[in-house]
Amino acid sequence: MKRTNSIFVVARLMLLVLTLVITVFTFASCEGLPPELQGILGGNNNSSCEHTYDNACDTDCNECGTTRTTEHTYDNACDTDCNICGVTRETEHTYADGVCSVCGAADESVPTCEHTNIENCVCQDCGATVHDFPFIDVPMFMPASAPTCDKNGNIDYYYCIGCYQAFSDADGKNKLNYSDFIIPALGHDYVDGACERCGAIECKHTTVENCVCKDCNEAVHTNVGHEPANPPDCNTPGNIECYGCYDCNKLFSDAECKNEITLEEALIPAIGEHKMVGGVCEFCGTTNPNGGGGNDGSNDSQGPDYVPTSLELAVQALNELYGRAYQLVTTSDYELVSKIVIDGEEFTVTWVIANESITLTYDEARGVYLVDIPDDIPDEYGEDLYYSIVATISDGEGQSEEHLYKRVLKPAENR
Repeated sequence: MKRTNSIFVVARLMLLVLTLVITVFTFASCEGLPPELQGILGGNNNSSCEHTYDNACDTDCNECGTTRTTEHTYDNACDTDCNICGVTRETEHTYADGVCSVCGAADESVPTCEHTNIENCVCQDCGATVHDFPFIDVPMFMPASAPTCDKNGNIDYYYCIGCYQAFSDADGKNKLNYSDFIIPALGHDYVDGACERCGAIECKHTTVENCVCKDCNEAVHTNVGHEPANPPDCNTPGNIECYGCYDCNKLFSDAECKNEITLEEALIPAIGEHKMVGGVCEFCGTTNPNGGGGNDGSNDSQGPDYVPTSLELAVQALNELYGRAYQLVTTSDYELVSKIVIDGEEFTVTWVIANESITLTYDEARGVYLVDIPDDIPDEYGEDLYYSIVATISDGEGQSEEHLYKRVLKPAENR
């Protein structure tokens, strides 16, 4: 009986403790419940506590510390103000072309412009490039077309008639060069006198005027001269191997005259500095008038007392008289000396001209060679005409040297 009584005593004590806990939960106020007990019991949601918070989204009660679950809400990913509590957060737009790529908002820092003051496709108010006109649909779309034998083709592109430029996009952002969108004509593929591609009959070019066939409009160069490669020297530019048409005064890199080049592209700049050895430049043969081998008369392998030979002095006199660089010829009957005299010794000078359209004659009475420049050089030639002449200077003992000179011609109206 004693064991049974003990069990009843323990049960009654446990019931008493449970009743006490329920009473605390039911009647205790937020202020009266010790914080330690609140922590043990997991917070106080007593209905008698009128919870207060800093704002509608605050999670902790200012009175009892009870935690609740809330979430801020915003209009979009870049919105800074919560729609419920108004709390501000920090965000940044990611602008591309004046529009945020995250939320789609316009960049307000970029001033809006109506582009009503456009000149040559540039807005005079804001400086923006604008390929658009109220009276026409621009940019104009040019569909792709395949090249033919005699006509160029093209890829898809857009063309603006306001600034005469081509673009790969309708917005005029990606500009194209001519070679970017044009596909060159294929040219005829003649077999047995007819083009295998289009059937055109091969033209015999029997009516060529000014290097253009009047029957088929193809460029035809028949009077072509070959200019071998010449290395530059100290004062005179050299040139690459090229071909020149004497009829139209154009230069080409190939004998078929398909690839036209300019005079500047054909020339190789002069070295610009002598390399004196024994008083004579290894590059151009110019002698040192000061004696000695160096450019300033200093010592070299010949020593400071080296005295140039009469032939070297004659070559120097010829170079001083005519120069080695390209020189402009402004008159017909251009005179070239037939001899050079050094200390009473005569050196014979003979000339050979490389351009067959220029006539070289010897005036025996005057003792000079005359270069006859025709007056019928076409005025429309934009590039300079030039011809090469080679002087051979010889002494009486069989020693001789050759030197290249060049002369530039201009159309008659410029001479």
